[in-house]
Amino acid sequence: MTSTAARPSVGSPAGPHPTEDAAPPTFVERLLKPARPLRLTPTQAGALAAGIGVFTLFVGIVLGPSVALLFLAALVGSAVAVVALVVPWVALGLMVMLEFANVSGVFEQRSPVSIYTATLALGILSAGIALARPQYRARIRTRWWLPVALYVVYLVSQVPATVLSVAPEASANSLDNSLKDGLFLAVLLLLMQLANRPWMVGAAIVLAMAPIAGLTAINQYVLDNSSTFGGFSNIASSAGSSIAAARHAGPLPDSNFWGRFLVLGLPFALALVHRAGQAGHRLAQSLWIVAAALVGAGVYLTQSRGTFLAAGAAVLVWTIASGPSVRRFALYLTPVAAFGLLVPGIGDRLLTITETVSVPDYAADASIVERGNVLDAAIAVFRGNPLTGTGPDTFASVITEYSARAGTGPTGSITATHNLYLEIAAGSGVVGLAGWAVFWGGTLVLGVSAVLRLAGGRQDGRHGVPSRALAAAGIAALVGWGTSSIFLHQSYSRTLLVVCAFVGWIYSTSRSEASLRRPAASDATAYAAVGLRFGMVATALTAVSASVVAFALYSVMERPTYVATAEMTLAATPATYQGYALDVRRRVIMLPTFSAVIEGGLDQPGTTVTGDPNRGTMTVRSVAADPVAALAERDAAVAAADGIIERAGMGAAYDVIPVAAEPVDEERPLTSGTLRVIALATLLQVVLFAVGCSRWRARGRRPGDRFA
Repeated sequence: MTSTAARPSVGSPAGPHPTEDAAPPTFVERLLKPARPLRLTPTQAGALAAGIGVFTLFVGIVLGPSVALLFLAALVGSAVAVVALVVPWVALGLMVMLEFANVSGVFEQRSPVSIYTATLALGILSAGIALARPQYRARIRTRWWLPVALYVVYLVSQVPATVLSVAPEASANSLDNSLKDGLFLAVLLLLMQLANRPWMVGAAIVLAMAPIAGLTAINQYVLDNSSTFGGFSNIASSAGSSIAAARHAGPLPDSNFWGRFLVLGLPFALALVHRAGQAGHRLAQSLWIVAAALVGAGVYLTQSRGTFLAAGAAVLVWTIASGPSVRRFALYLTPVAAFGLLVPGIGDRLLTITETVSVPDYAADASIVERGNVLDAAIAVFRGNPLTGTGPDTFASVITEYSARAGTGPTGSITATHNLYLEIAAGSGVVGLAGWAVFWGGTLVLGVSAVLRLAGGRQDGRHGVPSRALAAAGIAALVGWGTSSIFLHQSYSRTLLVVCAFVGWIYSTSRSEASLRRPAASDATAYAAVGLRFGMVATALTAVSASVVAFALYSVMERPTYVATAEMTLAATPATYQGYALDVRRRVIMLPTFSAVIEGGLDQPGTTVTGDPNRGTMTVRSVAADPVAALAERDAAVAAADGIIERAGMGAAYDVIPVAAEPVDEERPLTSGTLRVIALATLLQVVLFAVGCSRWRARGRRPGDRFA
């Protein structure tokens, strides 16, 4: 008996007709259904744009141009927000760009709502909607949560210091802000997994800062610093030792922190240039070169010594980690980099750091002196509370007390440590430092692991796949941020968290990418690991050998001298008003003036007298070829000081009295000529050693091992 059941016709779905038995889709199902792309013909798009333009013009004529601009911004913002709800990469790009452009900070006083809170809420909603779709859930890889786990370790390390804080309310607020930052990190990690567009993250970081850096250049060289461009091109200061331009802070109030933003973006700009070059896209490569140049110009216009050093460290790490081809290319550019130190505002600006040891405090850069005094106070806080510190965000409330204990000089208006590591040590002690080491160091380890695994992947990042150069940008940004934090305290932490989330995403991708488990890719990873170990050993040996060469030259070229020092001070005579006369520390010029008069009256070329207003003393320093002569010259200078003041007509108010005398010290002073010879010889030795290590490594590399 044959069946007479009707077969479904070709092209029609099997089963009951949707209009007969199936229930209509609910609102939630319709919302979560993948949206069809909106496609407009050129005529329709032109008509829509013309309509919006005409209406905006009408609003401008009737209500004014400001209202028209607000209407246009609201219209565009609403459209982007709607798209971001259903497209995770749009929400991710918004969060990254707005953070690196500090839009929330710029409009903090002008916006009725927090832009940061709004974008975070948008990101949470976008992640939630995407997680309800199977095609997005399938993109979540294993171990995506590792950066959050590392950050939780850091948060836990802050709890003991918060509980035992000397200012419980301030520490509790600090921990609360850190918890909110943890939510920000988790949302970013989810969106990066769901979006699956690593190069877009790097491009968003660069495109957020390159235009702003361009505005700072226009402001400096075209507009003579006459505009702030709505708060996106601020001038932090026009003062500083050996600066060549005003110190531009971009969208921030401080140029040093803006420099730390730029340091995070610089390696990503280089990675994008490398990708376009590897793929043969000359136009794109040219555009990314312009973007990288703008970021570099922004770094220069900060005139921040810490930013210069951090940018150099970031570029060096990216060059080393990106692979042999990048390292070989960078070797040819070394003379260009060396020439860059001769640019006004770079090399001479960096040399001002030596003022901390080469000139008296009153003649050195005031910012360097004050920061040094603040660091002394932070060290005193840590020594007094080594285990858990005084509590997060309490340094401003204890700096006066511990400055007095440490006997430091003036700190001016500075109430922060200007050193992230001493800030953590003072605030949360060894426990907090250990927690931070786990978070930052653990994230760096994830990045190194990703670099090694991606050594076997495509170098041009074709089809959006991450490359070794992109992973290298992540670890270079971490190192650059860590280097700049030697000179800065913890602030604007969310930009760092963006990079940490990116490194975690790259790591999870490298662990789950099937193409990286091929035998050739595995071999490349193994060769890269060997190369990393070789590079670490070679770097250590290079540093040791360079130190040996420098010390040998220093020992041969510099002859020992003997130094005898003593301290004197001014004592008010009975004929003067005692309170005023003794207050010589507030009148900065007093002690240097008396010191100059005394030194000028001595017939001893090897003896100097230096006044220190911070300590209220004058230091006599006699240098001679043997210790007996040094002591004799010092004692003669101390004995003659009061008579010189009397003869100069300055003895009516003050008498010069000795305070303390130190034993004779043996020194080997480093002259500028010797320093140049040592620098050149050491540089030559480093180059020769590096070339030798490279040739040795090349001989051990088998044909085709281009990834090591």
